[in-house]
Amino acid sequence: MDKIQALENENKKLKETIEEYRKEKNKYYMDDLIDSACEELEDIIKHEELDINCDDMQDTIHEVADSNIPIYYYDIAQYCAMNTHLLTNKSEFAEDAEPYKHVQCNIYEELLDGLNEHLNELKEEA
Repeated sequence: MDKIQALENENKKLKETIEEYRKEKNKYYMDDLIDSACEELEDIIKHEELDINCDDMQDTIHEVADSNIPIYYYDIAQYCAMNTHLLTNKSEFAEDAEPYKHVQCNIYEELLDGLNEHLNELKEEA
């Protein structure tokens, strides 16, 4: 009986490890980053009781986008590996900057687009 319980516990740990690996493996997709930023925006709206039609929402959107931009070279490279368009798009914000700054600006622009789109959906629902 103890052996069966030990095997079940080991099996459970393996499943948890596999699930963590899958989450880690997929964390560098732009869609996931945008979804995470949208969830953060919704949390801010709920907790701070913001009016989604006020002018300050654009400031909030820019703050959320800015806080979700990767800052470490490894993370930036991983986003490039999973989202190759980040390497080819030229950002108007970083004309003469280093390549990693172009990528960060492209991520920022995509986050802004995704957050504004999400805000418009929230306005339609309200």
